[in-house]
Amino acid sequence: MHKNLVSFLDTNNIITKHQFGFRSGLSTFLALNELHNYILRLNGSGQYTCGLFLDLKKAFDTVNHKTLLDNLTIMEFVVWL
Repeated sequence: MHKNLVSFLDTNNIITKHQFGFRSGLSTFLALNELHNYILRLNGSGQYTCGLFLDLKKAFDTVNHKTLLDNLTIMEFVVWL
């Protein structure tokens, strides 16, 4: 199921290029490196930067699975259980 979902999301350009979590070939190091470079570019142009970091512990445990499956079906993603 994971493989099909990732393929669907990549094929339809649903996931932003800035999504690093749970993506093959991307790591926390690469995410932090991109953030660092972005901050350097902004500061170099005289702009201010601010960061907000949230840890959504167990966020996916609170998802209503029926609603999630209904939405995936609406998006024409075939879910095999």
